[in-house]
Parts: sequence; structure tokens; C-alpha cells
Amino acid sequence: MSVTDEQFDLEPFRKAVHGLYLASLPDALLDDLAVRDRLGDAIVDPREAARVLASAPVDRMLKMHAVASTLNRKPALAEHRQAFAEVIAVDDPDRGPTYMANGLQAFANEAAAQGGGLSPDRWDRFLTLTGEPRSNRVVVNKPGCNDDETVPIPDGNAKTIKSRFWTGLSVADLAQFVDPQQWAICGRPFWRQMAPIAGTKAGFRRAAVEGYTAVFEEKVNLPAVGEITVYLRVEYGLETRSGQAPTHVYANYELATPATKYPIGAVTFDSGWLCATANTLGPAGEGTLVEGLKAIRFAEPDLNQFPDLACDGGWVYLMINMALRCGVPPGEALSEVAPTVGVVGAPAAVDSIEDVIDDWVRQAGESVRSHGEDAKSAIGKVLAPRYDPRWVNDLLNMGQGAVGTTKATFNAWRRILDELAKLGGKR
Repeated sequence: MSVTDEQFDLEPFRKAVHGLYLASLPDALLDDLAVRDRLGDAIVDPREAARVLASAPVDRMLKMHAVASTLNRKPALAEHRQAFAEVIAVDDPDRGPTYMANGLQAFANEAAAQGGGLSPDRWDRFLTLTGEPRSNRVVVNKPGCNDDETVPIPDGNAKTIKSRFWTGLSVADLAQFVDPQQWAICGRPFWRQMAPIAGTKAGFRRAAVEGYTAVFEEKVNLPAVGEITVYLRVEYGLETRSGQAPTHVYANYELATPATKYPIGAVTFDSGWLCATANTLGPAGEGTLVEGLKAIRFAEPDLNQFPDLACDGGWVYLMINMALRCGVPPGEALSEVAPTVGVVGAPAAVDSIEDVIDDWVRQAGESVRSHGEDAKSAIGKVLAPRYDPRWVNDLLNMGQGAVGTTKATFNAWRRILDELAKLGGKR
């Protein structure tokens, strides 16, 4: 699925986030990037980036992370605390810009004295200093994201990013967000695309786990790197015991091979996993743990020395959005609503009947394409040199395409009637 940021006007948000990341790098490195024309379209003036971020139509938690990460990495940027305070200020006389500015200065002072990354404890300290009510801390353990560790690989070391949070959402709720097919929605505007390559998707069932494998073409925009394309071989699985709610969902991924078919570009190593499990208990009694690990190495050696590049360049925002249900109302599936990940006050219905119809056509088209891919897979298995009886699974999946099309049709007409009802008093 591919997402255009212009539709949601989130490009300014990405430019501001990437700009603050770059501005928080050491001065010598920032100057070098400027000389090499590697700043891209990022807004690196902290005051301008803060102004854009303040008005961005995204959830406040995303803004909080951008400010906390920036000040933690470069405490000297607290000289712009008043501008940053406007980003996270709330409509509360006790927590206005002056209060926030004082809290940000205190946080920067502690970060300068202690050093180190934005750990879960330091993130919690940031929320305390800015007066965030405990009941609003939807991502209690966020970010838990760092890339201080590395793993050895043939051409050097790969940065290892770890991220986790506990949540009251069930595994069934989170399954749709862990699914890589939805990362372009949950991770926008940093994720540009996460699309399965035609003919590579194959379903499986092993014991209590049901899922699929596929090769995805991933497009991501990172600071100082720009848009990159990576081909990932993914396995997605959902574990459900008979008569019980799902207890575990996961997505494992690595660079797809062979390189002659799936060329290696800006990233020479990319491997990891994302999972949600109910076999845990969080610090406030949350019943589900979401955890991710990503090891990555860039082709340009210098990029591997950047602190938190992939972490703050997009990965942690994906995790935050998952904790926020990617903008999906409770009880609804991501594919059933207009994607509003992180958007504040986004309407539940589309703005016009034309949009409803366009959305209907898109969903029907995706269903038909999926139907065709399953048909190709079934034929391929039947005609393979070694007969593969799993063609029956593809045949069953083909039926889901018809179900999906019918469901999209009913949803579309329901929404069209809703729009007509709104216009009833105006005609």
C-alpha cells in the first residue's frame, strides 16, 4: 500500500522532524552535511521547524517525542525553549508556554549532566517535567528506542535499534498494525511505500500460526539520506489457539535475495522483527507488549556513525502510531476507514461522495489484484516440477477476494447514504 503525504498534508511535519534531528547533530557534522548539500528539504532552523511542528495535524505524542529527542541529543538547543514550548503547550493555564519552557530547560540541564540516549526512564522524566498527566501517557514505555548496540556483519557493524511499549490493546487489535502491509499507513509520512511484489505472496499455516510470506518493496525517507528503496523478504504470522483470542503476532524481515533480482542500494543490511504478545504484564498492568528490533547498515560508511538515524528518522514514530491505533477507532479495521494515523481531529467520514466512490474503487481494485495473485500462486504450485498440495490454500484465499469486494461495496453505499443524509436539509 502506498500513501501520498500531500493528501494528508504531513510533508511539512516530516521536514520539521528531520530538520530538528539534523539540527541536533554536532555542529561540525551539521556544517559538513550543509557543505555536501546533504540537508535535503529538512527545516534545520530550530525556530522555523518548531513553528511548523506546532501547527502540524498530528497527535501531540509525536510532537513530544520530536522535542524530547532533540533536546536530549543536543541540550544547547534549549536556547529555543520558548519556540519548543509552543509545540507542546496545552490549553491549560497551569501548563502554558512559560511552564513548558521551564520544564524543557530543566530537562535539557539534566540531559547535559547525565549524557546518554533517550531511554524509557528519561522519556518518563520528560513527561513529568512537562506535567503530562499519567492517564494521558498512552505509550508509557516509549520510546525505549536506541541504536547504541551493533551486530557484526561481513562488511562491518550494523546498528541495532530496540523499541518497545506496553499497551492495553489486545493482540487481535495490534495484529493489523504489525502487518507490514499497513506500515505505509502507520509509518507515514516517513514510509512512502510498503508493497508486496506480485507473485511473491504465499500463505501458510503451521500448528496454531497462520500467516504469509512475501517480498516487499519498501520506500522510506530518512534525514540526510533522502528516499531509499529496500527489498525485504517478510514472514507475518498470527498465533491463535482453538477457541481462544490471539496471543502472539509477529513480522520477521531481512533483505530479499538474490541481489540480481532485488538490487541492494543505500542499505546493505536490514534485518529484524516486530511482534506483539499477550504473555506479559506492563508496569501499569497493561496486558500486551509490543517490541521491535532492527539491525541496519548503510552503504555510505559515514551514515553508520550518525546517532539514532533510523530510530529518530521514522522507526520510533511507527511505534508511537501503533500505540495510538494508527488513527483507527476502536472496533474498526485499518482497511475499513480513511487512514488518519496521528492526525488530530480528522473526520471519520470522507469529505465528499466522490471520495467515497474513489475509495470504493481502490478497495475493489486491491481485492481483485489479490484475487489474481492467489490464482497465479495456485496455478504455479499445481504446475510446479514437484507437486505442491498447498495450492488449495490459495484457492480458499481467492474466495476472500470476493468477500472483500462485497464488503467494500456495502461500506461504500452505507457511507454514500450517510453523506446524502447530511445533505438532506440543504436540498
